[in-house]
Amino acid sequence: ELHPVLQRCALALIDMPIGLPETKSSRPCDAALRATLSRNRRSSVFNPPIRAVLGCETWDEANATSRRLCGAGLSRQSWFLVPRIRVLDQLLSGRQDLQTRVLESHPEWLFERLSGIALAPKKTPAGQQQRLDLLITWEPPLREVVPTFLASVKRSAVQPDDVLDALVLLREAELGALQGLQTLPEGQLAGPGHYHAAHQPPTSRPQ
Repeated sequence: ELHPVLQRCALALIDMPIGLPETKSSRPCDAALRATLSRNRRSSVFNPPIRAVLGCETWDEANATSRRLCGAGLSRQSWFLVPRIRVLDQLLSGRQDLQTRVLESHPEWLFERLSGIALAPKKTPAGQQQRLDLLITWEPPLREVVPTFLASVKRSAVQPDDVLDALVLLREAELGALQGLQTLPEGQLAGPGHYHAAHQPPTSRPQ
């Protein structure tokens, strides 16, 4: 049950779309994120489903609904996330207290802000080592904790890049609660789905 856990958080950053579009296939915050990321990481930002898709039972139905309402189909990657998006959407709906503390962010943006350079792909050993090295500067015990944890779980249960993504989100939430937030687009704090969040201050943009 996520609700009791999130209630205890001063700030939680989640790599899931919060605030779904009604009739458009993309959001301004996702366009701003793509423009900020280095060229080879922009494909990691995908458009979330429109809200009407949450009521669909199959990908065929969801794809047709998306094409009818916004003129763009729904990728299978997005469809696989719909059950989780639906749970999160239901959890946050009408809960203003959670909507101000459970915010959307993007691990690739966070890692690039932290590194100041474009990183190797996160599925590769080199990319994972780069990300772990960045996290170790924040929390040195992770040098032993992360490999030990990964050795104790099956890859069918969790992938190394998922663990690293979760940790960078935790880092940014911890710092954001203390230092305040940066948003993409800048200054957008109107509500869910309007921005991606990270802590202040930003690092230099990767080239």
